[in-house]
Amino acid sequence: MIFKSGRLLGAACAAGLFLAADAACAAPPRVEWVRAWSRARKLLVQNRFEQALVSAERAVQIAETSFPDDTARMASSRGALGCALAALDRYAEAEPHLTWSADVLAMASDATAPERADVTAALAAVRADAQNHREAAVLYEQALAALEDAAAPRPAAIARARTGLAATKAALGRINEARALALQAAADINARLGKDAAPLADALLVLADIDQRQGRTDDAIRQFDRALEIVRATAGAASPRMASVLERTAAAYSRSGRLEKAAALLTKAVEARAAALGPAHVSLAQTLQRLGHVQQRRKEPGTAAESYLRAVRILEGAGRQDTPAMAEMLTALAEVYTAQRRHAEAAGLYRQALDIHGGLSDTNSAAVRAIRDRLDKLPQL
Repeated sequence: MIFKSGRLLGAACAAGLFLAADAACAAPPRVEWVRAWSRARKLLVQNRFEQALVSAERAVQIAETSFPDDTARMASSRGALGCALAALDRYAEAEPHLTWSADVLAMASDATAPERADVTAALAAVRADAQNHREAAVLYEQALAALEDAAAPRPAAIARARTGLAATKAALGRINEARALALQAAADINARLGKDAAPLADALLVLADIDQRQGRTDDAIRQFDRALEIVRATAGAASPRMASVLERTAAAYSRSGRLEKAAALLTKAVEARAAALGPAHVSLAQTLQRLGHVQQRRKEPGTAAESYLRAVRILEGAGRQDTPAMAEMLTALAEVYTAQRRHAEAAGLYRQALDIHGGLSDTNSAAVRAIRDRLDKLPQL
């Protein structure tokens, strides 16, 4: 990686020239790093994000152990790792890697332009997840411009950046711009990558969200269903990606009042997330909560209670007993017990939830007032 000062970092093995330079540098760690880093980059391009994560983690490990002072190599390694984590929706973990890498790559020569564009787009996704949509829009626009101006255009990367920008514009209320960007992304993907290409699912999800905002529920559901087909074929039925799309599709069916379908989709989301991440992974708790809510609406208190209890056990196992998420779960379970006339158990759960809020110095929020109101309405024991 050649910096603007003209200094060549990494003993002539620069980030943009690593493959050529390390071919001449016979040191095994350099060769091993090139293999891990180049494999991670290749897998990212192929949308094989779980495998890319493994290779990127290996590249970082080698860089930290064998080249601790090689800023260029570390930036490339951490950039690939951040991109893989962001692609898997692990934004909090991706953020420090991407921020640091972006700062280093910003000073680099044009040899690293593809890396810079990818890191910028991934960082935009992180900012969007944090609800910082204005900054995300700026970053997506920068990434999209760089990708479109590249000597060797990458249609999938361009489509992802354009789709991300569309989602961000929608979040900012600029719906017409968002719709145009998503439609363009979908058309380009169909033309260049095929009607079953993985990036098409993201464009369809943005269009589905826009349709929901504008009251076109049936159109939204059609887009969600098509996105599900693509994700099932490209990411697999037992993947976090599949679970996420199943949950979003279920939410659309739930809003339309089709609760049986929503419950079936959420049950599959639970299975997919458990298969991919393990039955005690903390992200499973939120999926179970959503399933429990739909089961409550379907007047199935028994199954709803089972879903909430399973979520509570997961949070307890993850050491998250005193969190807002646990308070919310206990409150939901208390509502089920109230419906079942298990008033003593409901009262105990409401009090546990109030204790959690109190420990968080939250004594008069809307959630706390609602819990107190429900507790007061229980029959005196």
